[in-house]
Amino acid sequence: MRLSRIRCAALLILFAACGPEPSEPVSSASNQSFPLDLEEPLPGSDSASHMYQCWLGGGVTVARSENLGAHDLPRLETSAGEVRYADIALPDGDNARAVAVRFYIKAQDGENSPSSDGARARGAESHPVEIVVARSTQSIDRSLRLLRWVLVATWVISMLTCAGIMSWLVRRGLSPLNKLSRQIHTYDQDQLGDAFEIPGAAEELEPVVRQLNGFVDRIREAFEREHSFTAHAAHELRTPLAGLRSTLEVSLSQPREGEEYVDAERACLKITMQLQRLVERLLELARASASTAEPRQDRIVLRTIIDEAWLPLSDPAAERGVPLEVDVPPKFEMTTDRQLLRRVLQNVMENASDYADEDSPIELKVRRIGSDVQITCANKASGIEDSTAKNAFNPFWRSDSARTATGTHAGLGLALCKGFVDILGGRIDAEATAGRFVVTIDLLGT
Repeated sequence: MRLSRIRCAALLILFAACGPEPSEPVSSASNQSFPLDLEEPLPGSDSASHMYQCWLGGGVTVARSENLGAHDLPRLETSAGEVRYADIALPDGDNARAVAVRFYIKAQDGENSPSSDGARARGAESHPVEIVVARSTQSIDRSLRLLRWVLVATWVISMLTCAGIMSWLVRRGLSPLNKLSRQIHTYDQDQLGDAFEIPGAAEELEPVVRQLNGFVDRIREAFEREHSFTAHAAHELRTPLAGLRSTLEVSLSQPREGEEYVDAERACLKITMQLQRLVERLLELARASASTAEPRQDRIVLRTIIDEAWLPLSDPAAERGVPLEVDVPPKFEMTTDRQLLRRVLQNVMENASDYADEDSPIELKVRRIGSDVQITCANKASGIEDSTAKNAFNPFWRSDSARTATGTHAGLGLALCKGFVDILGGRIDAEATAGRFVVTIDLLGT
């Protein structure tokens, strides 16, 4: 029986799918020929791209492609009915894809010889055949290399295109910020009343513009406070200087008795002391506003500090009938800056003794809330205004009832207290209700 090329291909597929297992292999030493007609190329192939080799038994070549010459294809380890694929190298060095199949076929009629040995008879009925078919992948490799370069070129072009588009989008998106940057660059103090605007800006930039305008508003308010502070300071300095000048001019306008000169000198000395006190208060306020100020950590007895602060105020307060009532344990201790706290208490009590109603006490209470210390100073003040508590800590601010004391009080005492308490890391508040003025000082973690 001779197999045509079509029947050979069919056998490849058939036995690859369901080739039967033999009961006993055939000896590889058999020298008998195997008359398979594989001289022609396989179906759908050409001699240049396809190669095949067929072995009988354990390694006897019974057919091969002419283009293999004296070379052999590699044998792939397979079992009966199994199809195996592998990448191999052809004899000429080209890469190839190979498929191998192993199966058994019956021998031609007449080749079988009777035998009393059943196993030998069964073995003589079939022959093991191994076929390897290979095809060069050179054209596929070239196509893959070309495809790889096409993909790389496409990727590069895509990346460059995307980079260009992203660059354009970023420039377009940052255009409002560039406009804002130019506005900020040309902004100066004469334009503090003008708001920043970015027409056509993205919604995400609105919070930035809003916060920037809020920041500018705070700067403008700070400038206004500085201007107001300068104007008030000039006014407070001008009043005693004008009194000093007028006293000297009157004294020098004509010859006078010695006693009159002494009175003029005393008046000038009093005005000079007022000026000195005002300048000292301004210097203290400047130091309190300095962000580099660092408080000391002193262990103090609070009642001792209160007595020290009240001592220089006791005589003027006694003349007005304003005593100090202190509610604090005698051994109450705390850790804070001794000098700063004394200045705070002295200013608070001085403000209370000067503006409290005559024959009414000043109530000073101290209590501990957790690790914090709260100090309250209250005094009776008839006709107190609602705006007093709101503006009490503004420099040079005085209520209408206190303006008659111009030259004696500059309105810096409570402003100094706020600055000192900020340095101490605390909080100070004022409240004016029911004819009472209450100042509360909270010192945190002392």
